[in-house]
Amino acid sequence: MTVKLGVIGTGGIANHHLKNLAKMDGVEMTAFFDVDSSRAEKAASEFAGAKAFTNLDNMLDDRKLDGVYVCVPPMAHGDAELKLVERAIPFLVEKPLGINNELPALIAEK
Repeated sequence: MTVKLGVIGTGGIANHHLKNLAKMDGVEMTAFFDVDSSRAEKAASEFAGAKAFTNLDNMLDDRKLDGVYVCVPPMAHGDAELKLVERAIPFLVEKPLGINNELPALIAEK
């Protein structure tokens, strides 16, 4: 079985995760979202068949993902996780889910 993963946020910490994921059998990195198109494109260029996106809805519409790594700063969380919950896509948040307890509680309610 191959697990198709996407990444939201392709900055510094995402690169550490990508190096490890690239070594795993059965993991296919297929989609990369970042507000900085050059970072998304650079990440996607390292994985055959992967595609870069600067619009998260476009990425989620275009790719069938089994899971998503969310690698954005704590103050940037919220919209992406709520969209993933709405679409029933499992995700892993690399950093704290928020700068206080309100956002994590909201996401947990969904």
